[in-house]
Order: sequence, then structure tokens, then C-alpha cells
Amino acid sequence: MAYSVFDTAKYVVSEYEKKESGISNLKLQKVLFYVQMNSLNKTGCVFFDAAFEAWRHGPVINELYSALKKYISTPISLDDNIFKQAIDIDPCDTYLINEIIDITLDIDPWKLVDYTHETKAWKDSYLPRCNNTIPISDIASERVNIGQTN
Repeated sequence: MAYSVFDTAKYVVSEYEKKESGISNLKLQKVLFYVQMNSLNKTGCVFFDAAFEAWRHGPVINELYSALKKYISTPISLDDNIFKQAIDIDPCDTYLINEIIDITLDIDPWKLVDYTHETKAWKDSYLPRCNNTIPISDIASERVNIGQTN
């Protein structure tokens, strides 16, 4: 499977647009964290090949964040140049993303930050101003329980 993070981000942004709910860079990062977790839980494989770093406001893919940093609090546009080379996600794989979109659609981005801060994967990797990489094995050991107590 292993798409690029830009392929996956394009699909997420597209789905949010279809639901008439734009998505900010902050929220996209958290949604992608849960997409990766969902894929690891259900298939044992990464959905996209990109590393998350433990930042102050939760897990972040630095390369994607940097490419989209102009969308601080505004919805990301599908017309952005970073999506020009993105390929479409195979319909057989979209369920892994759609499950997370359905859960997160109406959740405030800052609430998603709180939820990601509750994960052991983020807690074990976070050190202020260090942006440590979150090991994929740590993400794989998590369960998608957005907004639920462990």
C-alpha cells in the first residue's frame, strides 16, 4: 500500500471539502496520525511513508507541515501546488481514511491536539523543542480511541 503523505493529505483535504468542512494544517496533521494508526492496527502496514515528530501541539510530519504552513488557521486548498503530483488513493484503501474522517470531522483541532497528547507514542517521544521522531512501532502499539478513555 504505502502511499506518499502528500497523496494521503490530498485525499483527506478532498473529503473534508466534499463535506463542506475545510481542514487546517493543524487538524490535518492529527487526522493523518490517526490514519496511520488505523492502518497499522488493521493491516499491520503503514498507510504512508513519512515519519511523525513529537511537537508541542502533537504529532507532526515536518515535510508536510512546512509545505502547508501558510494555512495556519485557514482551510487547505486542493489547488495548492503540493498536490499537483499526488496520485489517487485506491478505493480499496480509502476506508482506512474514511473511518478517521467520520470520527474527527466535527472535532475541534485543539481537542484533537489534546487527544494526541494522551497517546503513549507522543508522550514517550516528546521533549520540549526537540521534535523527536515518534517510532512507528509506538504508533502501531496504540489503538484508535479518539475521545474515549483508555
